[in-house]
Amino acid sequence: MQVFLMGMPGSGKTTTGKKIAGKLNLNFFDLDQLIQEKNLATVTEIFSSQGEDFFRSKEAECLQLFLKSNKNFLLSLGGGTPCFFDNLKLIKQSGISVYLKLNPESLTQRILHGKNTRPLFEGLDKRKILEKTKQLLKQRESVYQQADICINALNLDVNSLVIEIQSKFH
Repeated sequence: MQVFLMGMPGSGKTTTGKKIAGKLNLNFFDLDQLIQEKNLATVTEIFSSQGEDFFRSKEAECLQLFLKSNKNFLLSLGGGTPCFFDNLKLIKQSGISVYLKLNPESLTQRILHGKNTRPLFEGLDKRKILEKTKQLLKQRESVYQQADICINALNLDVNSLVIEIQSKFH
């Protein structure tokens, strides 16, 4: 079973992903973490030293390598992963994709608590984070909506989502 979680930064992909992976008895992986390990630098460092285009190419490369060597997993994707190169096509061919959907206000609150690890929001105040979130969501929503499962991540019932994921594999 191969499950991919997608959504905006702050949508809960890592937190929710660990819970779902445990219930499905799958290994949990975070693509940003894999990129950091492979490049010996944080996502923020890669963004600031090499730029977003470089990061996106490394992200696509890391996703491809990961899929070649792993079969049963839940992978939490970076917020932009499905939006670049052929990543979405590869994800959809490989397994079940789940979009954790949240409104811009909820995302902004979550991003405020962890913006030091989110390079697209680094140094922004609450108003600027909300503006940036709305802009990114507008750009990415049509890609995210192509997921096999689209679910509201606010007050998410993990057990219900696990049942829905399992039903896609039968």
